[in-house]
Amino acid sequence: MKRFLFLSWIAAAAVWSAGCDDKDEARSTVRTTVGIAITDNAENQATVSAEILTGEFVRAKIIENYPVADLTFDYNTEVKLVKFVEENGTEVTLPYTNTVTKLKSGRDYISAVIAYNRQGRACCSAFETWTASGEDGLWSNDNSAGGLEENEW
Repeated sequence: MKRFLFLSWIAAAAVWSAGCDDKDEARSTVRTTVGIAITDNAENQATVSAEILTGEFVRAKIIENYPVADLTFDYNTEVKLVKFVEENGTEVTLPYTNTVTKLKSGRDYISAVIAYNRQGRACCSAFETWTASGEDGLWSNDNSAGGLEENEW
């Protein structure tokens, strides 16, 4: 009888632990991921698009186009990039699409997006670096219209 009770207890424990595993799988959450893309990069403008790829989020912030040369940190370090977007980004809803204009052709830019979870913490980020395309000469290098001898009067 003791052996029967002992085996019954082991069988019950096995069923109970299997039940816990099933519940854990049902409770597992999908990790939130976000994506960003730059399209239609021509004529000194580009389209910036961002969207949630998996999971859930409450709000998001984006930087559409920031000159890479002006960054003072390594943007490949996620913590620094998230902090930068938190401080300098614009709050948006996802999915997001916007065309940015007046880009300087040949200049390298970074676009970045972060999403926040229900606790208010940044839970994921994505970035893309890109070079603006378009006509050269739309912007002067020294912010002047040129020398007086170049102008026809």
